[in-house]
Amino acid sequence: APRERSIGVVPQRYALFPHLSARENVEAALLHLPPAARTPRADAALARAHVAGLEGRYPHELSGGQQQRVAVARAIAREPRVLLLDEPFSSVDRSTRKHLYAELKRLHGDLGCTVVLVTHDLDEAALLSSHLCLIRRGRLVQAGPTQRVLARPESAEAARLLDYGNIFRAAVVSHDPAEGLTRLDWHGLPLVAPLDDRFRAGQPVDWTISHAEVRPAAATGGADPANTVHTTVRDLVVLGDDIHLRLAPEAVPLATLHMKCSRHACPLPLAA
Repeated sequence: APRERSIGVVPQRYALFPHLSARENVEAALLHLPPAARTPRADAALARAHVAGLEGRYPHELSGGQQQRVAVARAIAREPRVLLLDEPFSSVDRSTRKHLYAELKRLHGDLGCTVVLVTHDLDEAALLSSHLCLIRRGRLVQAGPTQRVLARPESAEAARLLDYGNIFRAAVVSHDPAEGLTRLDWHGLPLVAPLDDRFRAGQPVDWTISHAEVRPAAATGGADPANTVHTTVRDLVVLGDDIHLRLAPEAVPLATLHMKCSRHACPLPLAA
């Protein structure tokens, strides 16, 4: 039965009972214990979630971050084997969110249990997770260690979910196992990619590159000519320390190549 499963849940809006204090909200998850044992367990969970001293406050007297901590305390009070978090940071401000990230990583280490975090924020997923599952319309698109998934999307669909703006179609030319490369032809432009011999010569494939990995040739310290693409700047936008550009490749003028570079790292004067 669900009540017998060793699972703690933190809903997106925390779902605290408004007529109960912080301590009473946590005690509501401990009804399987004798009444005398509930308060010490609830207070210990609140202390572990860093809200000790707020036991008597009601939800409307707590900030968003404090409500989130109380909801976490309620979820961990039963010492679950799995902790489920449904977008727990969506309703707190950016500064509070950063503190909660650090607390969640600390809590994960303390509990030693599996934490499943649902989020639409890629930066959040990259920062907090060891493994990443990409899900679209209830279907698993790709899963694996976070850094591997982020660096090597296995399909165009996965690349789109990972916000890769550069997804194009090319043809396989050949495979070079000695060099660990697969050679592609993109409208007459030679490209090299990591070896993937699942595809035969002449077969059309999708290829992608992160906008952060597109760099000015002079900044690469001697770019591989096979992956050098001459472009025209369509437009650029400066956002803080970053420059976001949309480029038109000369060989494929209807395509748009997205690029992001730091103003401090870009050695070239750029203008639309």
